[in-house]
Amino acid sequence: MEHRYPTRFPNKHTLVNNPRQLEQINRLARSARPGQIYLVAGNGRSIWPHAQMIADVLGILGPLRIILGGNHYTLDHLPVLLGRRVIDIYTILNQIKVSRAETCYQMLDALKNTPSDKTPLIVMELLSSFYDQNLSNEEVAGVLQSCVVALIHLSQTTPIIITADPDARRPQLVEQLYQLADGVVEMVPNDEPKNEAQPNLFDLVA
Repeated sequence: MEHRYPTRFPNKHTLVNNPRQLEQINRLARSARPGQIYLVAGNGRSIWPHAQMIADVLGILGPLRIILGGNHYTLDHLPVLLGRRVIDIYTILNQIKVSRAETCYQMLDALKNTPSDKTPLIVMELLSSFYDQNLSNEEVAGVLQSCVVALIHLSQTTPIIITADPDARRPQLVEQLYQLADGVVEMVPNDEPKNEAQPNLFDLVA
């Protein structure tokens, strides 16, 4: 049975009611402000395309940092989406800085080493390595708590969006992120977009 976590935190504001509405994805990207942490949570297949869209919009708007905890982000499609605007392509690619964290300890190090400035930060699939069964529940809980401290510190100057998949083996981990977040977006598999035409990203950020 799939939980609808935001109903358990009624004071959290769910920013996206229908994830198929791309203008609402744009609004989420634009709403990121220092002092706030937003969480996009749900089954991985329902998160990935929308997390990609949020990153695309923020990358077009200006400098962006991304920390990858998984393998579901790519820059390869941007030239196709941007069409013939070659100058824009190189400008945008140069302002998106991507780093990868393959273990929960690398995730903690990446967060600790992220500059505290106004550049938006997206942490994609933050919990992926925290579900490693070779690590004890106590160990991952301690590392995640340290990550939460680092995120709170960064959020004082840095707009932050986190994506995370719940996992039945360690449901308490995503619960901790729900309690951390100022705003929650829940993606449900049944709401995945159909095969629709790709939007013009410049229309989204105009």
